[in-house]
Order: sequence, then structure tokens, then C-alpha cells
Amino acid sequence: MTYAQDSAGRSSNSYASQGFNPYPQWALLIGGLLLIGLILLFHFYTTHTRIWANEQQRLSDQAEAMRHNIEYQLTAVHNVLMDMRENLAPQVLSVKSGIGVQHVSTQNLVAKLSIMPGVRTLGIVDRDGVMVASSRAAIIGENYSDRDYYQAPRAHQGVDVI
Repeated sequence: MTYAQDSAGRSSNSYASQGFNPYPQWALLIGGLLLIGLILLFHFYTTHTRIWANEQQRLSDQAEAMRHNIEYQLTAVHNVLMDMRENLAPQVLSVKSGIGVQHVSTQNLVAKLSIMPGVRTLGIVDRDGVMVASSRAAIIGENYSDRDYYQAPRAHQGVDVI
């Protein structure tokens, strides 16, 4: 008996002569693989959609937190500037700058600066553009009349322009 014959002595080609058709098995295999592929595709799509929604929510929450933080910082800056305009600036500008006034005003500005993490320097500039008080002692006496933040309020001449 040869390898290509079974125990009855028939050759392996006899399955085709008896009506064996391998195409339904291939169709079943392809259908099963397509079903598994569709299941995986659906799973990847739903996972992608869920991740996308979670990331959008996370970014929205972060944007809201940043908005609150920036709003708080801008409110703090506004309040400090109003306090400086109403209380500190008249005191500093009305007296001829001396070491005692500079020391008190510098301490006051440094204290105000410590509550505002987004602000680097606070200062009071006189009408000639000279820094008369600052939270950084190194810039006191410097002339800033050529800077935009000095020229813009001078151009508007409004009381509410800081």
C-alpha cells in the first residue's frame, strides 16, 4: 500500500469522485474570518470613539480650570493696580523721592507682587517716565518714557487708563 492510498486501496482522489466539495469549508472559513474582522473593527471603532470623547472632556475641563485661574489672576492684578493707584502712587508721587519713601514703597510693591504669580515686576512711573518705585530696586530711576506701556496712557489722557 502506498502513501496515496487508504486502507481500502483507493487513491486520495476518490473523495472528489464521491462528490466532496471543499468550497463550502473555504466559504465558512472566510466568513468566520470576516466576522472576526468585523468584531475587531467594531471594537477598535468604539474604543477610538470612547478615547476621543474622554480626551475632549479632559481638554474641556483643563480649559475651564485655566479660565478660572486666569480670571483669578487678572482680578488680583486689577485689584493691586487699583490699590496702587489710589493709595501708594499718590503717596510716592506727592513727596520728593527719598530713601525712606523708596524703601517703604519697595516693600509694599514686593508684598503685592508675592500674591501674583503671573506678574514679574510692579512699579510706579512719574509723569516724566522715570521709575520712582519698583518691586525691583535695580530699575528705580530708569527712564521708560519711550516704552509703549508709558506712551499709551499718555495718549488717552483718561483717568481710568492704567
